[in-house]
Amino acid sequence: MHRLNPIKADIKFFYNGRIDIRAHASRRMQLDANSRISFFLDNDNNLYVKKDENGLNPASPHGRNTRRFYSADTARQVLRLPDVPQGTDSVGFRIGEPEADGLFPIITRIPL
Repeated sequence: MHRLNPIKADIKFFYNGRIDIRAHASRRMQLDANSRISFFLDNDNNLYVKKDENGLNPASPHGRNTRRFYSADTARQVLRLPDVPQGTDSVGFRIGEPEADGLFPIITRIPL
């Protein structure tokens, strides 16, 4: 069976360092135009994102509520995760429900 309405990614990483967070995900994370974010990786290669005052600076707004960040190092580390196909220039993921400490899990098991 083939899905007719493809699922769109909440967060997308590009090899050049661009990181885009779609509008509905940025609202769920309560990101505004000046919000900073950080990414975390646990011992099991589970990826998380969190609003963090010491995190990545936002770039100029892209669209109404879509947030854009740049970090070549972060994006390339994500592109090297075991669940991401080798040689991929960009990859998108869904963001899960927040945990108690404000970390949002990024669902890397199903790249979009």
